[in-house]
Amino acid sequence: MSGKISIEEIKGNCPERFEVESLLDEGGQGAVFRGLYSGKPSAIKIINPNTTERKRIEREVQFLSELNHPNVVGVYELADISIKGQVFQIVAYPFIDGDTVAKRILDGHSPDKSELLKLGSQIGSAISEMWRSKLR
Repeated sequence: MSGKISIEEIKGNCPERFEVESLLDEGGQGAVFRGLYSGKPSAIKIINPNTTERKRIEREVQFLSELNHPNVVGVYELADISIKGQVFQIVAYPFIDGDTVAKRILDGHSPDKSELLKLGSQIGSAISEMWRSKLR
């Protein structure tokens, strides 16, 4: 994404409640920035306008906004922003500080049996809540 638009262009076109601060990561779908949403620490995702998954993202945000589970990240808002005549989706999530499990493993941390059981339990609980929510 950085080759297409700059962080300054994003900052200059975001609604006031979105404050983009620094790039965290980027990939094929877009980029994730550290920032603030209405003053709260947030992960702000800018989704490329050429993605064919616009409706899926809207459904995902709607679904996440209805969940309340300690192992599922919530969502603050989905909005559209226009930059250079292109419409990007922007999503604000609560910011969760820390490394991913994948990064910890790549950095040489080998989780012990109790860590794996705890992680598996948390994942199972989250998936179970998602299925219950979908069935309501």
